[in-house]
Amino acid sequence: MIKTRGLLNYLGFFSVKQEAQLYYDSISVGFFIFAKKGFMKKWIILTAFLAFVFQVNAQTGTAYGIKGGLALANQSWNQSEREFGFAYHGDLFLESVNDSLSIAFYVAAGYHLRGSAIVVNSFFDPRTGITFPRRRINHRFNNVAIQAGAKNFHRLKDKNIRGFYGLGLRVEYTIDYNLAYSNSEGYDLYLNRFNYGLSVLGGVEFEFKNFPGAVFLELSFHPDVSKQIFIPPGVATYTDPVTNMVFTFSEQKVFNRTLELTLGYKFIRRVEWID
Repeated sequence: MIKTRGLLNYLGFFSVKQEAQLYYDSISVGFFIFAKKGFMKKWIILTAFLAFVFQVNAQTGTAYGIKGGLALANQSWNQSEREFGFAYHGDLFLESVNDSLSIAFYVAAGYHLRGSAIVVNSFFDPRTGITFPRRRINHRFNNVAIQAGAKNFHRLKDKNIRGFYGLGLRVEYTIDYNLAYSNSEGYDLYLNRFNYGLSVLGGVEFEFKNFPGAVFLELSFHPDVSKQIFIPPGVATYTDPVTNMVFTFSEQKVFNRTLELTLGYKFIRRVEWID
């Protein structure tokens, strides 16, 4: 019995070092494609590309599992920072396993809550004679996300513990949203339901000795490249219900940024080759 060293190396085309470099170069090409082509086309190309690389790299086995946790969601509205909103997320994922290489490719799909919050201090409105209490208003965007990327693993002093970091590309679809204090339906024309961005992650993983599985703790940051909401200048208006005065808004650009803390478990299925 022998452990595979990767398909290309196993067939005699490349050394382990050359094959590893090929994987890194392939990922670089994938990111280049993502940056230069049209959005839908580049996602299809990237997904097919990663599926191919995933199949080539997963020569020792595959891992699959579930992960989820809490998050701090934030948004930039016209470069104006909002308060962090508390959020949560959950994913199913598939990951390549190759004991001869430190790199692993992954795909994940699940639910991610995006948004932000604003805090309105208590104030007295002389026009109505009403004192409004201090309150926190949450803006919520319920998104389904698909993410694909690569991780680099490094074993620590304990052979069963590995640290890792990674980079991924992400596409999301907004199922629904709620802006709480305003008329959400008024934003429907300006809401981008499809969004995309990057995912930067790092963490630590503990693999069990007598069971084919591992638990991991991960911290990740997810900035969007696309705009969740975009309203051209002079288009959106607001009518004050008390004075009936009409206000015209300037250009509105909303970007999502989320910091997620994740706890996960993965089942590891290893394959042994018989010579």
